[in-house]
Amino acid sequence: MKKLLSLTLAVILVFCLFPVSISASAASTLTLNADSAELFTISESDSDVLTIPDDVNQSFTFKVIGTDSNVSWSVTSGYTVNIDSNGTVTPVYEIWYNKGNISSTSPIDGYTSTTKKPKLGESVVEASVDGVKLSAKVVTKDYALYYAQKVMNKFAEEKLTDDLTTAELLDAICSFPAQYDYSPYYSGYVGMIVHGGGDCWASTSAINYLCALKGLKYHTRYAADDPFAGSGHRNTAVIVDGEVYVLEAGYTDTAPRYYNVNKLTGGFSYTISGNNARIYMYDGDSTVVNIPETIDGYTVTTVGDSLVYYNQLYAGVYTTEVSIPSTVTSIEPFALSDIEKLENIFVDDNNTVYKDVDGVVYSKDGKTLELFPNGKSGDYAVEPTVEKIGDYAFYYSKKLTSVKLPQGVKTIGEGAFGDCSMLTSVELPDTLTTISRFAFYNTESLAEITIPRSVTEIDDYAFNNSSVIIKGYKDSYAQSFAESNNLTFEALNPIVIGDSDLDGEVTIRDVTAIQKHLAKITVLSDDGEKSADVDADGNVSISDATMIQRKLAGLINKFPAEQ
Repeated sequence: MKKLLSLTLAVILVFCLFPVSISASAASTLTLNADSAELFTISESDSDVLTIPDDVNQSFTFKVIGTDSNVSWSVTSGYTVNIDSNGTVTPVYEIWYNKGNISSTSPIDGYTSTTKKPKLGESVVEASVDGVKLSAKVVTKDYALYYAQKVMNKFAEEKLTDDLTTAELLDAICSFPAQYDYSPYYSGYVGMIVHGGGDCWASTSAINYLCALKGLKYHTRYAADDPFAGSGHRNTAVIVDGEVYVLEAGYTDTAPRYYNVNKLTGGFSYTISGNNARIYMYDGDSTVVNIPETIDGYTVTTVGDSLVYYNQLYAGVYTTEVSIPSTVTSIEPFALSDIEKLENIFVDDNNTVYKDVDGVVYSKDGKTLELFPNGKSGDYAVEPTVEKIGDYAFYYSKKLTSVKLPQGVKTIGEGAFGDCSMLTSVELPDTLTTISRFAFYNTESLAEITIPRSVTEIDDYAFNNSSVIIKGYKDSYAQSFAESNNLTFEALNPIVIGDSDLDGEVTIRDVTAIQKHLAKITVLSDDGEKSADVDADGNVSISDATMIQRKLAGLINKFPAEQ
């Protein structure tokens, strides 16, 4: 009996000194009754008209199988659900504070009404038991969204059958949102279906969903430029067998509303004036856009603003090349702005208003640079015939790094170099007189610019980069502009007539510098050329070198350029 008691005490002592832990094989026997759960919830505004059925999960209880120990439950990420001590998960709601159409999750003065909305998305819950951690995913979903999609799926199954022609299919798709009233309060298909009405954005979203179900190629279309459309109007463009159709069901009225399917010739939208057409949007899927001379019997004379911009934005079609026909007499300022991959704009040789030089658009007489493709990169030298840089000519050319303007340029138009974010250098000629408003707006990389004496007008809004350094001559217009606009001004050394090598004095070395320049052994700087033109004929020639020699010999007192 004593031996048995001693053995028992010894076993107890061993267990006390060396606690027993659960083996890996034992831990592996612990499991959850589910690896994931899906909960449906609904916002307060939708619950007034839509009820979640009893057979749809609004909560779920997790259990650990393989132990009777107490379980500690927690939410470790996502935090779209709560979990109680019994392992039951329920959706998390948050209060939104509203003022008109603006909402915030934090209370703000003036935000008087409140709305309870569920937090949607994925969370991870964790069970801790017997030194083991087990986790599962929980996804909270909007029942209103589920319900709306269920309605459209049923419609597609019943109405969008495979035996329909293209015209019949698109008409049937367009008819779906037309069965709901117009309402300015709901801009998505969920609100439209649940509450019985929505705006043009709601109609478009429903059409897009049904197009996706049928495997059609579609995109939301910016429609504010359409005749009689409102400023925020949207509809859907669908491409079938290379043809582009516009599906429109956003008209104001009560159900059944008017709807329309319009086939676009060549993918272009246009307006007419007499026998002339203004093309204002392209919704096709080609990256090379060839504008036609005529469309549906009308002569195309105008290329409208934002021709391909919204196709780039909404459809992801990045235009690389545009061709302008002979009939076009007007290209609006923003027609091809902010088209990041556009490298060439070609103009028909028979066009009487425009021409292109290596894909850059100039006026036919070569005096105005009209349009520079945004996709061109690096350095660019403007053609020597140019007298004006047109309004918004280089606008949004974000790959452009430097530009050299030739002698003869007098005017830089409005917004000409606006938003050229990589532009670091612009060489201005001493024939320039006017720099218009927004000319260098948002040219963030332009650290400095030299403004010649010839400039007599700079709009106050020409620059908005407060760190740009204005270089110019003392008492020049450039100095007064810089000072009045709180910009840093750096004075240049004045030009000495005849000092072609810019060493500060007129000597026989200046004659040699001119001779080397004419022989193309070396090249005079711009200021050197200005100094060397002592006879003031606009050119550096051997007569300038001869005249410097004559003055050095005392044969003349002043150069013509000094008189």
